[in-house]
Amino acid sequence: MIDGTRFYEKVHSVTDSGEPFVALPEYVKEASERDLSAPDDLPPALFADPVKKRYPCHTKAATWKSALDLYEGGPPAVSAVEKRLRAAAGVFGILADVESVKQACLADRREADLDLDNGDFGLILEKTGGQRHRHLPIRNAEEVKAAEDYLHRYRDRLRYDLRRGLADKIIEKSASFGCPLSDPDAVERIAGLGTCAPSQAAEMLYLCARQVAPRDKEAAAAMTEVAISVLERPELSARSESMQKVAKLLDTAHHDYRLPAGGPSYRPEDRLFVLTHKVAAEAASSHCQLQTGSCYEKSAISSIPVDRLRGVFGDDFVDNVAPSGFFVDGEKLASIVETLPRGDAELFDQLARECGVKTAYVERPEGGPLSSPEALHRLAAAHSGQR
Repeated sequence: MIDGTRFYEKVHSVTDSGEPFVALPEYVKEASERDLSAPDDLPPALFADPVKKRYPCHTKAATWKSALDLYEGGPPAVSAVEKRLRAAAGVFGILADVESVKQACLADRREADLDLDNGDFGLILEKTGGQRHRHLPIRNAEEVKAAEDYLHRYRDRLRYDLRRGLADKIIEKSASFGCPLSDPDAVERIAGLGTCAPSQAAEMLYLCARQVAPRDKEAAAAMTEVAISVLERPELSARSESMQKVAKLLDTAHHDYRLPAGGPSYRPEDRLFVLTHKVAAEAASSHCQLQTGSCYEKSAISSIPVDRLRGVFGDDFVDNVAPSGFFVDGEKLASIVETLPRGDAELFDQLARECGVKTAYVERPEGGPLSSPEALHRLAAAHSGQR
């Protein structure tokens, strides 16, 4: 909503050509504060948005100001609110004035958009003749939210490259403006930032090839070749860039051959990137890796009894990992065992086995937790089973 100062600035501003932003009707110039603003006891029925009690329409002047409030940010997202406001304008006989406000705001927005860089738009559509149409400006936290809502609502109307680019831009702008997303995991999957088990990607390609084969045997054969490559080179599915190409291939088949929703080509990013980078990072931070390559969950090694640790590594070691003398701090134990030389790390592995603590997986000693494709694939397969 426009406050008093902003309202004054807006109605008295001029366009680049020196013309007034919008003609100010006499009934607005002569209106009192009470005529323009909603009194505390104004009934919900006298608002264009009665649920949130926004855009008061109790007077002719208030209805005009509410139109300016509503249209200043561009076309309203909730058409029912606009309908109520325009109905009130009709009652007061100022529908033409409200339409003038709408057109002035739209023209002002178009002029402002001309000054924006392409990077400030979520979608840039290529048209015939080489023309580009820019859509969804993302210049603040509110527009980040609007862009995310648009992505979730219309993702099936956008081809893969477009929705991936929009998701990338939303993630970038969300970080820039410090505003959280309503469903960050979904946006990250749409952006193609993640991985899956090779068998998952290969199965999707095989199933899609079977659907395509009756109509295009060559395309089906090419898809099968890609599936074989994914199985023969499992490291490919750990690379987001490789899986983004697979997602595009599946999405193209889905649209070109009009394949059914719910099949392997429908929203392929939801399964190809089931383990997002964020989830993988959280999993990595919850594990520790020894010089032997053994990786343990920090919560699991905290169950090793204090007296067993003392018997193998001594009092000073226990004082550092169990300050209370009774309970092991998993974070502190993890930070120490990660630095143990190989001989001591082997002793810890043996102690963990004797205490029933299993390794989550085994990595190359030179890597960190979840540094290898194999470990990522195992975690991705487990995460896919949970979804």
